[in-house]
Amino acid sequence: MEKSRCRRWLVLAATAATVFLPAAAAEGAGFTPLHIPAGARHLGALAQATTLHATLALAPRDVAGLAAYARAVTTPGSPFYHRYLSVAAFARRFGPGPAQIAQVRRALAAAGLTPGTVSASHLTLSVTGRAHVAAAAFSTSFERYTTSGGQSGYASTTTPSVPRAITGLVQGVIGLDSVAPTASAVVHLPRHRSGGAQSRPSAAADLGASGPHPCAAAQAAGANGAGYTADQIASEYGLTNDYAGGNQGRNETVALYELEPFSASDIAAYQACYATNASVTTVPVDGGAGRGSGSGEAAMDVEDVIGLAPGAAIKVYEGPATGAGAYDTYSRIVSDNSAQVVSTAWGLCEALEGAVPAAAESSLFQEAAVQGQTILAAAGDLGSDDCGDHRQTVDDPASQPWVTAVGGTSLQGAQNVVWNDALGATGGGVSRLWGRPSYQDGITQ
Repeated sequence: MEKSRCRRWLVLAATAATVFLPAAAAEGAGFTPLHIPAGARHLGALAQATTLHATLALAPRDVAGLAAYARAVTTPGSPFYHRYLSVAAFARRFGPGPAQIAQVRRALAAAGLTPGTVSASHLTLSVTGRAHVAAAAFSTSFERYTTSGGQSGYASTTTPSVPRAITGLVQGVIGLDSVAPTASAVVHLPRHRSGGAQSRPSAAADLGASGPHPCAAAQAAGANGAGYTADQIASEYGLTNDYAGGNQGRNETVALYELEPFSASDIAAYQACYATNASVTTVPVDGGAGRGSGSGEAAMDVEDVIGLAPGAAIKVYEGPATGAGAYDTYSRIVSDNSAQVVSTAWGLCEALEGAVPAAAESSLFQEAAVQGQTILAAAGDLGSDDCGDHRQTVDDPASQPWVTAVGGTSLQGAQNVVWNDALGATGGGVSRLWGRPSYQDGITQ
C-alpha cells in the first residue's frame, strides 16, 4: 500500500477532498485484482509445503441494517443520533452469529486448513494452511516473484473463492500474497522549495498559537528550509482558540495506521524540543511493521499529532505492508475501539485495491461509524490521476463513503489555497466503486 502523503512542511489538511458522484461503472467492472507489481520477475511456482496466512472477511449478519444504523447514528435529528454501540453490542447485532462462524470453521477445516481467531466484532477470521491445500480450498494457485526493488514473495494467480457451503458468509479472502501493490510502500519525503521565504506565514501567524512551542533548533531548521513549526501550523489553521480554552486533545485517543516502523529516539527528540510529554504506544499487528530506518513518514505522523494535540494519547498500530497486514491493521483498530479518531496517510489506487477488499474494508468502516470512531484518510498526492495512468482515478480508503477524505492546502503568505503544484496535488474525484452517499445529495459535478 503506497504512502499517500501530503507533504506537510508546506501542505496541511482540508477535509472533504473526495466527492462521491454516481458510480461511473458497475461495481467490479475493470477491477481485476493486480497481484503482481509492475516490473516483477517470475521465479516459478510456490513450494507446495509453504505455510500461508490469510484473513477471511466475514459478511455482516444484516448488511442493510448495518448501513441503515450507520446512517442513523451519524445523522443529526435521527432518534439514534450518537447512540453508539460497543464492540460487543455490534457483534451481537450485526456480526455473524456463533452458528455462522462455526459453519465457516468447519468448512475451512474440512478443506484441510486451520481456522484461527475471530475478531471481537466477528467480521474477520484468520486462517493458516499449506500452499497446495490453500490453492485447492480457494480455487487458485501461487507463483513466486521478485520485485524490481529486490523483494521476494508469492501471489495468487486468480481471485480466490471460498467453498460453496460458505459463499454467503464470507465477503472475501484477503492476503494470499506477499508481493501485492500493498507490499511496496512509496514514501514521499519533504522536498525543499526555492524562494521559500515568500511562502512562509505572516509574522502575526508565527506569534498567535499558544500550544507547544519549538526549540531554537527547530525554528532555525524551519526558517532555513521553508518549513513550518507546529505552532505556526496551529495558528494558521485556527487552533489558537482551542488552545486558549485549554483544549489540546486531553481525554482523547488518536489511532495512527502505519505500515512502517518509526524511531522512538526521533519521537523523544521531538518531544524534548517542544517540551511535550504525550503518551505514545505501539500496537503490533500480524507481527508488526518489520524493520526499517524509522526516520520516514510514520515518525512525522506521530510528531504532527504531538505538535497539534499534545494532550491526546497516541496509539500507533503497526502492521506489515501486505494485503493481509493492511486489512488486519484496520480490523484491529476498529475491534479495539479505543481511539475516537483514526488517521491514515496510507492509500492505494482504487482500481488496484479491487472491489472485494474495498467491500470488506467498508464493513469495518461502517462498524467504526456505529461505534463513534472517525476515520480520516489522505486523499492522495497525484490529484485526480491517483493510479498514475492518466485517467481520472481516486484513492482508497479516502474514496470510501464512511471515511473522511483529507486533501491538501498550501500556505502561500497570507493565503491558504488548494495544493496543486510541481510537487503534486491534492486528490479527489469520482469513485468507480461507490455511488454517491446521501450526505452528498445535491452536489453537482
